[in-house]
Formats: sequence, C-alpha cells, structure tokens
Amino acid sequence: MNNTSFSENQNQRDRGDVTLDLETCFVVAGFRGAGKSTIIQSCHDLDLRLFGERYHREFRDTGGVGSHEENDDYAIAIRIGANFQGRHIRALAKESSPPRSLMLQVDLKHVIHKLGFMAASKDDRRLIKAMTSIPTPLRSKADPDVCDLMVSSFLRNPFFRRFKTILVNTVYTDFDRNHRQFQFRKAAGAPVAFEEPRTLLRRIHKRAYASWNNHLDLLNPEQVFSTSVNSAGDLISNDCCLCEGWRTKAGLSTL
Repeated sequence: MNNTSFSENQNQRDRGDVTLDLETCFVVAGFRGAGKSTIIQSCHDLDLRLFGERYHREFRDTGGVGSHEENDDYAIAIRIGANFQGRHIRALAKESSPPRSLMLQVDLKHVIHKLGFMAASKDDRRLIKAMTSIPTPLRSKADPDVCDLMVSSFLRNPFFRRFKTILVNTVYTDFDRNHRQFQFRKAAGAPVAFEEPRTLLRRIHKRAYASWNNHLDLLNPEQVFSTSVNSAGDLISNDCCLCEGWRTKAGLSTL
C-alpha cells in the first residue's frame, strides 16, 4: 500500500523530487491507428509475452478485472486499475495511491496535438507557447522542433519518475497500413477527433516516431521493445516472432 500522502507527493513534485513508490509502468506507444489496443488485447487473450518472460505475469495483472480492453474513461480505468491512456497522466499524477503497476497507452499523434503541453511542467509550457499555439496547428505537427518539445515535455512528467521500473513497447506500423487501419476504424463508427491531408499526415507520422525515439531515454526504461506485424501477418517483437499468423488470430485478416 502507498503510504505517501498526495500533499507530500505534491510538495516533492514542486521541488522536482518524486518518491519512488510505484513498481512497474508498461508503456505501449504508437501513432493513432497503429493497433496498440488490438495488440495489447490479443497478447492477453493469446498469452503472448509482449514485455518478455520476466514481466509477463505482471503485464497480465494490469488487465484489472481480467481484460485488457481499452478504457477511455478515467473513472472506469482507475476503478478497475487497468489500461490507462496517455491523456490520463495528469489525473494519475494527482492520485495518492494509483495502481502500483499499470499499463499506459500513448497515442503519439495526441502527444503532438495537445497532450505534450497538458502533461508539461510550467517551464516547458512556456517554451511550447513560445513555439506554437495549442492545440498544435496542422503544419506545425510536422515541425521537428515542435514535435521534439511536445514529446520530451510529456516524457518528463514526474509521474513516470515514481516507478521503479519502466518498460516501453513501441508499436510500429508503416504509414500506408496505419492509414488503412485508421480508415477502417472510421468506417466502423469509431470517433475521430481530427484529420489531416494524407501527404501531411505521412510527414507527421514519420516525425512523431522520430521524436519518440529521440527522447525515449528520458524515461530511463529498463527494457525497450519494438513491435510490428510483418507481411505474412506474424506479430514480431525485437526481431522475434511472438505469434505466427497473428493477424488472422486477432481477426484482422481483411486489413
């Protein structure tokens, strides 16, 4: 149980000092529509080692009540202690006793659009405001300086420093497949917050991953994984096959 009060944590955050009171943060990151939620859910359902063998049981436990379904609603996520979104980070930072181990899904597009600013310190917010308005204007999302600052500001959020261990798995999807998956989601009636022309979106997609990789060391992760789906539909992580025929098993054979 966490014995550190919220007021104590707040004072420590104000001083730049954060108590190391939480265990493991599993971060799954990727561009909007990359398949983060599907991969997490399928790894739970198919018992796949998305974060390796050592942390597999702990990864499974972050499913809360037994499912790794995505939780957009913070009230639901905190009640069952499962599958938080990157946009929940400010609320999590205010919790006196958040889950000691948790899953955080990070939408890189959202980080650049607004979340990097929302999660930033006061000093970083001033830097961001001097560079761009918020939400980030269309063409500025492909600006390397803007992307780097938004991503680094998000990763410097003191909530991450409360964890003894951070594991990161970045889901990579080439732009064309990423775009198809997103269009499929739209056709299925999923809400779409914002869109950009395809040519510009391709540049933003490339820049978002570059900025994430450039600043990932700010988390001081214990392990870093890179996950993708190959042309045969197999799920690959760090050059090892996690699941042959994963695309079909996950019900995505038509994409």
